[in-house]
Amino acid sequence: MARMDEHGNIILNRARPLPDTRRSTYIPPTTHYSTPSYNWWERLNDWVADIGDWIADRIEDITDWVTVAACVVTVIALAIWVVMTFIGEGVFEGIICTIGAVIIGYIIFAIIGLLSYVLGYVLLGIRFIFWNIYSLLATIIGIVLLAIF
Repeated sequence: MARMDEHGNIILNRARPLPDTRRSTYIPPTTHYSTPSYNWWERLNDWVADIGDWIADRIEDITDWVTVAACVVTVIALAIWVVMTFIGEGVFEGIICTIGAVIIGYIIFAIIGLLSYVLGYVLLGIRFIFWNIYSLLATIIGIVLLAIF
C-alpha cells in the first residue's frame, strides 16, 4: 500500500543519488607564485601537438566547405553552359544540352564526393604529421632524404 504524507500526497520511494566520488581538484599552494616551468623542447612539442589538434577538430568542416564550394562551382558552370547553348544554338540543342548537363553533373558530383573522402584522409595524415615534435621531425627528415636520393 502507498505511503502518504500529512497533506495526502503519495510518497515515492526513489533511489537516492550516489555520492560524488571524484577527486578534489584543489591543489594546496606549495610555493609562492610557482608556475610549471617547461623547457623549450616541451613547449615546442606542445605547440606542434596543438596544431595537430586544431587540424583534427576541423577536418570535417574543411571537407564540407570544399565539397560545397566544388558543387556550387559545378552547378554554376553547367547552368552557364546550358543557358549559352539555349541562346546560341536554339531550343532543341538546349534541351539536349540540359540532358547532357544533368548526366555530366551526376558524374562530377560522384567524383567530388570521392575526392572529399580522399581529402579527409589527407588531412588526417597531416594531423598525424603534427602529432608531436618527433613525428614532425621524422617527416622532415624523410622529405630531406627523399630529396637527396
